[in-house]
Amino acid sequence: MPTSATFLYRNKYGIFYFQRRIPESLQLRNTALPVLFRKSLRTRDPRLAARLARKMSVMFDELAARYFTSATSFAEALDLLARSNEASGIYQEWDDFETRFWLTLNEEQHHLINVADRWAQAKRLLTTGQSDSPQVPPILAQFLETLQAKKEHNSIKLSEAFLRFIEDKQQNWRPNSDQKKIFEDEIFPLLMEITGEIYTGQLASEHITSYKSAVLKLPKNRRKMALYRSLSLSEILTLKIPEDSQLSPTTKTNYLNRLKAFLVFLGQNGYANEKLHLPLINVIKKTTRQSDERSAFTDSDLNKLFNSEDYIKGRHSAPFKYWVPLIALLSGARLNEICQLHIVDICKDSETGFWVFDFNQNDAEVTLKRLKKPYHKRLVPIHPILIDLGFIKFFEKMKKKEATRLFPELPYTKDGNYGDKAQKWFNNTYTNSLNCGISTRKTSFHSLRHNFITYLTTKLNVPEIVFAHYVGQTAQGGVTTARYSKPVGIIEINNLFKRINYSACIDFKKIRKWT
Repeated sequence: MPTSATFLYRNKYGIFYFQRRIPESLQLRNTALPVLFRKSLRTRDPRLAARLARKMSVMFDELAARYFTSATSFAEALDLLARSNEASGIYQEWDDFETRFWLTLNEEQHHLINVADRWAQAKRLLTTGQSDSPQVPPILAQFLETLQAKKEHNSIKLSEAFLRFIEDKQQNWRPNSDQKKIFEDEIFPLLMEITGEIYTGQLASEHITSYKSAVLKLPKNRRKMALYRSLSLSEILTLKIPEDSQLSPTTKTNYLNRLKAFLVFLGQNGYANEKLHLPLINVIKKTTRQSDERSAFTDSDLNKLFNSEDYIKGRHSAPFKYWVPLIALLSGARLNEICQLHIVDICKDSETGFWVFDFNQNDAEVTLKRLKKPYHKRLVPIHPILIDLGFIKFFEKMKKKEATRLFPELPYTKDGNYGDKAQKWFNNTYTNSLNCGISTRKTSFHSLRHNFITYLTTKLNVPEIVFAHYVGQTAQGGVTTARYSKPVGIIEINNLFKRINYSACIDFKKIRKWT
């Protein structure tokens, strides 16, 4: 039976309903609309029902008069208003309200409720009932903040922004890049731990500062170590974690730079404040020169390595163990560039007749080859010492066996390269003082590349601009140098590389030729 208030209706079970007649102007445009709009208020309390119904009634009039021209959207918005009002009474915490109600709506419904709740009249109505001044309940205040964020920016859910960022950026990543996995497994989850599922328009500098503080304090292998894996992020950040147990400076920098790239993307696309990334600029400054980060092998080290029993007596159990270190020492190529070589990448240069390595990432989707930068593709003359040790004969035998790759014993790993097995073997064999007796600090396989470049610059006094292209580098000297300098021809570089022999420390005649 209807109550004295025309917008309230109580059924036979005592449950109150909100009831209003649909304006005739809208009914004429859409005959499918009912004469009455009715929505259960799910209460038997007349005072509570009256208060809820008054709110809905005024909002009903406000919407009808100011915001809607479509009968269908008008009716749906009324339903959404009722549902939001109902949800705000059921879920007292914002997280529950958002999960159980807000995140169940699609984009069109978000738009409708955004328009519907301009809060011009509703803000005055959302009172406690005991005060003359407007007072918005906390949960609805957060709801208002969300709507305002969506209004001010082209705001979307943070999880949706992650997907759009990946879709936008991965077209510039190499086919077998691990960037997508790093963002999905490390960068985005950490940000979500701090912010929760919010809209990009709600991202604030406080969130970014919290992310930065977390990165600067997080322990290594947080998910694997028993000490930390059961703790929440906030619990971990209350601990005093020793510096040597924290993420390395390089890893911290990568975390910050990757989030900065994401925030710049949000700003450029109008999803969030364009200045959100500023707290992440130059957070960690290098204290060492790049040239000091990795040491070259000393002459003594090189002698221990290449005049070892393995090389003199031919004890290497696989071709890559013999050839990969030698190629690095005599070409300056990176580990993965060597390990991923295909048979077609060994050839004679058509103009000079020189045997060359063709370092490239051709047909990357099939070959899974990659270079540090796409423009590092290059032809590098094969050093005469390698040819003298039997490299061309080895290559021709692999070609005769119809092998696809030069070192098929080196598998492609989930980390995105062919060099993982070779790296582990080299470290366990030649940078281990128990085996070769090499004890120089900060050495690794990459030190062989360091030796090659150092030989050119210090012993042959060759300017970097002359050889940078042939070792897969960009010439130093600023934009002008990089843009307008051209690499020397392959004849000149071949003559230059032939002068590299390491005769002061390695007796190549003692090395047993490959058979």
